[in-house]
Amino acid sequence: MKDALTKELTLEERQNMASWLIANNVEEILSREVIKSKWLVRDKVDITLKASECKDSDENIRTFLWVYGFSEIEVSSDFPWYCESYEWTTSIKFKV
Repeated sequence: MKDALTKELTLEERQNMASWLIANNVEEILSREVIKSKWLVRDKVDITLKASECKDSDENIRTFLWVYGFSEIEVSSDFPWYCESYEWTTSIKFKV
């Protein structure tokens, strides 16, 4: 039993587990941005998502991108604690 718990996971197993970390719509947005950056021959993705698009934690997004092999990952959420009319946003930057 102990061997099963300490077994090294394959890349595919890690990716399947990581897909549960973030919502499907966020995964689709990130995939679209990666494809767009490759078509435009850019090596970085820099997007800002509104609260209506993303409610996932910064750590879950960071982990998801790390599992898929991206580097220089920066994720930060801006909480509207000072103004009720300000909408929460999540800024995501990473190197492709």
